[in-house]
Amino acid sequence: FRQSKAETLEKANRLDDALNEYTKINERFPNDDLILEKISALKKSWSVLEKTEKIESGLNIVFSRSVTYRLFV
Repeated sequence: FRQSKAETLEKANRLDDALNEYTKINERFPNDDLILEKISALKKSWSVLEKTEKIESGLNIVFSRSVTYRLFV
């Protein structure tokens, strides 16, 4: 049950929830290499996603400042 839930969460791009489910599976089956690989891949994806969101957030701030500047010049 948990594995199918984790896979569904992963497909829905809810990486934090999927990672949580895979971690719970790993606690129950600590020697399952496939689960360990999945956790590792999700952590990498999560890291990339966080960096992308920070960059996009910074670009939005720059864009909004330039638009505001143009409106008041």
